[in-house]
Amino acid sequence: METSSIKQNLFNPDSLESLLKKTLLSKSLTREELEQTITNLGYQGWNRKRIYDVCRYINFDEELLEQEHDILGDFCNELMGNCSTANMIKLPGEPEDREEFLDYVYSDWWKS
Repeated sequence: METSSIKQNLFNPDSLESLLKKTLLSKSLTREELEQTITNLGYQGWNRKRIYDVCRYINFDEELLEQEHDILGDFCNELMGNCSTANMIKLPGEPEDREEFLDYVYSDWWKS
């Protein structure tokens, strides 16, 4: 997804990009709410790369507080598999088998 498209969508309060940003930066976000939002984005056709691209844009191109940068960084780590396997983000349509899922995430194939 192009940076200009992400930027434009973040200015639209009704966009899925804005929903993701609001959800991730919510002060009272629970793991259940995060997983539900990610699942809903997956059902809307979003894949791991799109979520990752939007989060990276927000983290590097938006003015955020240090705590918000940390939150987005942690979330990106969960998307990339740089965390415990229990905390990895899983989207609808990704491999159900644990080993296949781990291979998929660690392969970085999803980034292209």
